[in-house]
Amino acid sequence: MSEIKLIDIGSAPVDSGQLFITDPCYIDNYKQGDGNLHIQVETKEYLDDPTIKEKNFYTRVSEKSLEDNHGNVCSGVVVSSGGDGNFSVYLVKDGGSEAGVYISLDGSKPVLELDYSHIYGYAEEEVY
Repeated sequence: MSEIKLIDIGSAPVDSGQLFITDPCYIDNYKQGDGNLHIQVETKEYLDDPTIKEKNFYTRVSEKSLEDNHGNVCSGVVVSSGGDGNFSVYLVKDGGSEAGVYISLDGSKPVLELDYSHIYGYAEEEVY
């Protein structure tokens, strides 16, 4: 049975109330424009960036976050962080392999529960 470990690998600073996860090579696929959020506050209408005549990258990502709290947009995933802050990021290792990443939005360190019940011979959950 492999050992599950959490390794604190740093933090993700947030000043817009949202986190965006993607491969950095995809960001240039979307026009940056002036980099500002363009929104008509009274109507909640997201507007085109006047410098590029379409919604810029930041407006597209923010629209998804503000409307749905999370989801796929601009070749990545956005999630509302619930506010600004510096959020801890952990690497999840299963044995010697990198199994995932955990971003703590509430300041807690995760408790990992692994369910092996679908594998013959394992009937109980193991908590690490």
